[in-house]
Amino acid sequence: MASSGNFMTWSSLWSCDSSYPPSSNVFSGGNCRYSSSNSNNGFGATHSFLSGKWYWEVYIVANGNKQLILGLVTPETKDVSQQLWNTVGIYGVTSGSGIGYKLIENSPGFVEIDGFDDIANGDIVQLAFDRDNYKLWVGRNNTWLESGNPAGDSNPLISGSDFAFQGGAVMPVIGQGSASTFTMVLNAGQDDTFGGEITAAGNADGNGHGVFKYAPPSGFLAPCSANLPIGTGIDPAGDDGADENPTKQFFMTEYLGNLTNRTITTENQADLILIRHTNFAQDWYIVDSTRGITNNYYTKLNTNAAEATFPQGNFTSVGSTSVGISSGTWLNSTSAYYQMWMWHCNGGTTTSDSSGDITVTRQTNDAAKFTIATWTGNGSSGSTIAHGLGVNK
Repeated sequence: MASSGNFMTWSSLWSCDSSYPPSSNVFSGGNCRYSSSNSNNGFGATHSFLSGKWYWEVYIVANGNKQLILGLVTPETKDVSQQLWNTVGIYGVTSGSGIGYKLIENSPGFVEIDGFDDIANGDIVQLAFDRDNYKLWVGRNNTWLESGNPAGDSNPLISGSDFAFQGGAVMPVIGQGSASTFTMVLNAGQDDTFGGEITAAGNADGNGHGVFKYAPPSGFLAPCSANLPIGTGIDPAGDDGADENPTKQFFMTEYLGNLTNRTITTENQADLILIRHTNFAQDWYIVDSTRGITNNYYTKLNTNAAEATFPQGNFTSVGSTSVGISSGTWLNSTSAYYQMWMWHCNGGTTTSDSSGDITVTRQTNDAAKFTIATWTGNGSSGSTIAHGLGVNK
């Protein structure tokens, strides 16, 4: 396995199957191996792209009835019946028909292509996607279809207005059109043996990340955390304790209850805290510094109950690197384990923002793109509120 952070895998959370989770869909190998005998279903990936050039490979273990679907969709597609068919990419064919198709989101939808007929066991499908210019190249066993050349920016299989969903995030998708058994293994750079199916080749991308069967085209990168854009003010590699380090934006701790007043050490000032008892099926409580953590106002993440107050003054203090817990049994029962997930925002300092339809009181951590906001509803459908993050998605 290669290093370079977290690599893209398939995600069972974005499904094209309205009856999900059907038992015929099986994920294994760290969610890289996908097997299914369900028809007209598919799944998205853990990564989506707002910019950049990206490369990944899929190994065909069992070709089923050859109706492989590979390509790209928008994660915002909500209509389950249309999700898979909104794919921009390629569509394999029923055995013996002798043709393959490219899928485009604009009419005519299915367009015949050369070189993708009779997809076979042991084939490796390559995908190279230029998100900045909406161009997709598809290869088979190191030959790009229709004489394409992603490194030279020539002859993309699909480009321009054939991508109707331009402007937002674009996510890789995998699926099949028939009900025969299909098994495919993804390599986004984490394993060029595809789970032991072939011999390692060791081809890294231009940044030295990942390992692939075939060399990624020049300029195209492995979908992994090491290649993702770095937000201004956040240093993901930082280990010097500076405020811009990710561990200063989100941090967690676990403690054992002892019925005594105590101080819990934190990485930074906690502005939003999610806390629960881990021994038993207790509710998930949320407090925040906009309402005042030591005011002990909480809401429950797992219910729609109204705001309430901890009855024992359970949060006693909040410091730059600490949270105080009282001796009360709610959050400090003897021999009970508790976990706290904590986010840093703006130290409780808020501002009034009326740039939306409804005025909000918010505090914002722009570097981490995190806002806590409160407002009073106006009962009007479609009203907007400002989040102060400078981005829409």
